[in-house]
Amino acid sequence: MRPLPAGRLPPVAGDRAPEAARRCDGEDPFISTARHDRQREETAEVATRMVAALLADDEGIRAAAASYRGRKR
Repeated sequence: MRPLPAGRLPPVAGDRAPEAARRCDGEDPFISTARHDRQREETAEVATRMVAALLADDEGIRAAAASYRGRKR
């Protein structure tokens, strides 16, 4: 491995990908494990079900609307 030029640090986790590895839309590629991806999908599914259950009746809709109106923007 060649030494880096003076004043130059090696890339660390979280740094943006080099231009050649960047997608057309400007997003960096993301690699994760299958387990992490399943957990992310399960979390999204649970959140979707919770929102659907909340909005299933008038009382839930009123509670969600009141909560939204109370948020600081």
